Amino acid sequence: MVQLFYFLQKQDHLKYAKTKEFVGRRIAGLISGTIYKASEDLLLSDIIYPKVIEEEIRQFSYSNLLYKFRNSLVHDFKTPGAGIDFGDLDEAFYHHMSHYDYVDETPVLVDSSWELVFPAKYLESLVSQSIENLYSYCVSNKLNPYEHYYFDSPWISSQEVKRHAKS
Repeated sequence: MVQLFYFLQKQDHLKYAKTKEFVGRRIAGLISGTIYKASEDLLLSDIIYPKVIEEEIRQFSYSNLLYKFRNSLVHDFKTPGAGIDFGDLDEAFYHHMSHYDYVDETPVLVDSSWELVFPAKYLESLVSQSIENLYSYCVSNKLNPYEHYYFDSPWISSQEVKRHAKS
């Protein structure tokens, strides 16, 4: 909901109005200092939105956000947002963050945000569960993944070198 809220804040078209109002009311009810776990968040099916923006709304599912997180981590070597992994939670969560500036050595609240975090413990459990599921799938379907994998020491195959040389 929070990531959807940030998107909707920048949308002025009438087609977003009801969804913007619905999501805005939900976010306004969040209490600073509270950690909200992903399991407490609304499902996309619980959000009020017109059919015309359904594809846009679906981009804010946790699976898509996790993929965005993965891309940022793999390609930019950083996590998106400014969230803090407190180290003790094993599921995605949001926490509130205040942004201050100093005027005459006095802190002044400039802005605040809700930050999405995919903690390391959550990612570890996700990877472990994925490996277990893959193993079960291979066993139940009598698949040997090694039959579909080419083992060789070079990191770049001759085919790749030739393919890129043509480009």
